[in-house]
Amino acid sequence: MARKMTDRKNTARRGAWAEKHRLLAAVVHDSNDAITVQDFKGNIRFWNLGAKRMYGYTKTEALKMNVRQIAPKNGRDDALALLKRLREGEEVRSFEAQRLTKDGRLIDVWITITTLTDEAGNLVAVATTERDITERKRLERELLSIREKEQKLIGREMHDSMGQMLTGIAIKSKALELNLKSKSLVESADAADIC
Repeated sequence: MARKMTDRKNTARRGAWAEKHRLLAAVVHDSNDAITVQDFKGNIRFWNLGAKRMYGYTKTEALKMNVRQIAPKNGRDDALALLKRLREGEEVRSFEAQRLTKDGRLIDVWITITTLTDEAGNLVAVATTERDITERKRLERELLSIREKEQKLIGREMHDSMGQMLTGIAIKSKALELNLKSKSLVESADAADIC
């Protein structure tokens, strides 16, 4: 009887464990963010639906690829160097990078990276969560451009306004100088110095 109770508890625990893992697998598989796993040579070992949507490669295509193939030419060596640094124990959490899509577009991505270990604690792979931030980066550049244009416009308006004020002062000073000269006052020299 005690054995049957233990078996039922174990079965219930396994069922709860299996349900939690099924839900976790569904979250990872269906995430809007790209979730990938790569070995330390850069070979892609896992590719979720978010990665397919972001990069355009099917899971079958991606699992035959190396991470260098989605890095732009000027970042390919960096992608493998990062894996080497991670393998050597360097801690890297999140960073911005650029990646290439299947159709050749260059996108900006925010990458969060985690090293994966086996049961003995040995590093075996790297998991990444990648979010397309291309639109955010475009808006940042646009905002910066607007801010720069605004500053130039304000500077030009201040310059023009100051120029108008100085021109007005110069005209009034000249008028004052002429007025004082006509009265032959010594102060007319001071008014001439202003102009």
